Amino acid sequence: MRTAILLLFCSLLITLSSQQSQAQRSPEQKLDLLTTETQYLDTANDKMLMLWWIPNTFWELSLAMDGSMGAEEIAEFMETLKPYIIVAVLDGNMSALGAVKYQEYNDIQQNIFILSGEEKVAALDRNKEKIDPSVSMLLEIFKPILTNMLGPMGSNMNFYLFPAELEGKLIVNEKKEDLFTIQYKEYRQEWELPFEAMLPLKACGQCDKKLSGRYNYCPYDGKKLVSKKELIPVALPKK
Repeated sequence: MRTAILLLFCSLLITLSSQQSQAQRSPEQKLDLLTTETQYLDTANDKMLMLWWIPNTFWELSLAMDGSMGAEEIAEFMETLKPYIIVAVLDGNMSALGAVKYQEYNDIQQNIFILSGEEKVAALDRNKEKIDPSVSMLLEIFKPILTNMLGPMGSNMNFYLFPAELEGKLIVNEKKEDLFTIQYKEYRQEWELPFEAMLPLKACGQCDKKLSGRYNYCPYDGKKLVSKKELIPVALPKK
């Protein structure tokens, strides 16, 4: 029973993401890789912990793929998300018989922080803070979707909102080189930006392998890489 539950938990990453192909990434592949990049998973010692930073880039890609909103509507909705950073947490402990005891929303909220430098920033109290209704509705819709997909795991995944700015300065800039950190109990998870999913794949001019946009040199032959958009087909002379 315990093994089955752990396999189901680990499948969350597979359900929400898939492997990228060797071609230039499609929007679907970008979203899949982004989902994988922004999740931290711990299943050691009967633990079932997931920390999931859900960046605004995730919602932007999701809405664009859905197709039910036009570009102007998406841009308007993204403006409503700008003041917030969204983090999802699933924290459970498995018994010897496979039963899982999950941490409650309020218990997690007391221990979940994001960092601005080394300063801890607490989650917003959604009962006291004025939250944009569109953002509240987004989370209310998203949780039942996860519940339908994952059952108790989805229903016990809790969402927390943090301020995107501290003293008028962005805590993290998703579009530039930056660092974002979540602190939860003894766990400290860091992400380097920009996201690999949003970087164009690079190609080696010698071995023609398609590689991560984070690479500057080919790990196979040491040649300097260029992004695929920089590759221009060479016109062969006519015979």
